[in-house]
Amino acid sequence: MMKFLFFTLVACLVLPFAAAEPLSVFIRAGKKTHGPGAHDHPAFLKDWSKLLKERGAVVDGALAFPTDDQMKKADVIVFYAANAGSMKPEERAALARFRKRGGGLVFIHDAVCGNDAHWFKTVTGGAWEHKHSRWFEGHFDLSYSDKDHPVSKGAGNFELDDEIYWKLHFHPKAQVLAKTNCKHAPGSPQIWSLEEGKSRTFSSIPGHWHATFSIPQYRAILLRGIAWAGHRKADLLTTPEEINALKKPENGPKMDRKTGKPAGQ
Repeated sequence: MMKFLFFTLVACLVLPFAAAEPLSVFIRAGKKTHGPGAHDHPAFLKDWSKLLKERGAVVDGALAFPTDDQMKKADVIVFYAANAGSMKPEERAALARFRKRGGGLVFIHDAVCGNDAHWFKTVTGGAWEHKHSRWFEGHFDLSYSDKDHPVSKGAGNFELDDEIYWKLHFHPKAQVLAKTNCKHAPGSPQIWSLEEGKSRTFSSIPGHWHATFSIPQYRAILLRGIAWAGHRKADLLTTPEEINALKKPENGPKMDRKTGKPAGQ
């Protein structure tokens, strides 16, 4: 018995991401829709499946909406796909059942788009409406307006080269975590959360460039959002290095729009 307790303690010390019940994540990705390095949903599915598994999560995913069985196994569904809100009636119903039992949702970039923004905002917290909402691709600041929320606690402002959205439709209960002061849309929300009943939702507009997911302070926020949506401690999936970068962030790299890579690479 003493040997069992000893080896259990050693395992917990050696495996910082170990948990009694690993977080189960399903990544709903989609086809690539843009040029080099942009909106690379399949690459995100591949890279983040590996990353989350390394951090102790149980991960499944597909370039399609999850099946009923996949949803039953998931604590969190991460949506990173073009027009993820354009769902069939049976998919909406399945998502409602998932949320009712306390399932968590994460929406990244163009996943907040769909064909019914006024319904979708009740799920995402904020949704894009085609021919109404606006976008700007370029350099902007990301400034945290809520530093008490578990996801954004202690986070420092920084600048990055990605894409912002504005003129979105927001749920009245959406809690804005970060805005941009970009001259095109000063004060527009870019990261937010939503809590309704047992369900939690985290949404982030940055994520246009695949390289953005490698910026430590942004990666930390996204990992926190996934853990928080799954009703876990916010820093379940982050490393000390990422938390340090979150507290003292450096500006993200400028992007080369021809190659889809940081300028100079």
